[in-house]
This record gives sequence, structure tokens and C-alpha cells, in this order.
Amino acid sequence: MKLKSRNTTSYQQDQDLIDPMSEWLSKNPGFNKSRLINMAVRHFITTEHKLVPVETVTASDKQASEIAKKMMKKHAHMLEKLK
Repeated sequence: MKLKSRNTTSYQQDQDLIDPMSEWLSKNPGFNKSRLINMAVRHFITTEHKLVPVETVTASDKQASEIAKKMMKKHAHMLEKLK
């Protein structure tokens, strides 16, 4: 008899979700983390998402450079994680 192997996937939980998820799971004892994540993913992928058009603005080279520098500074910690 061949046993089915489980398809395991690791999940890196965002820091700001740890406490709310733990609290929710303690209030809902019929659920575990795996079941909750599966339900959330299932809901997300079966819900239709529509993109809203974004108004674009033309920037000068100087403005574009300033925006890029600001973005790099704001997201430096995430860029470090990607290295």
C-alpha cells in the first residue's frame, strides 16, 4: 500500500501578524495555523481582484532620481534581506 506524501510548504509569518494570529487561534480552538493559512489562500485565489488604473505623472530626471533615492532609503531593510 502506497502512502500519500504531504506537500509541505514553509511559511514565513510577518512580525505584525504573530500576535493577532495567535490570539485568533486561541479563540478558535477548532483551527490550527495550517488550516487558517489554507483558508486564507483559498479565499484570496478564488476572489476576483480588479486593478484600478493609476494616474501617471511625468517626472524630470532630477525628480525621478530624488524619488528613487527616497524609495531606496525607505525600503533599505527589505533590500538588505534580498542580498
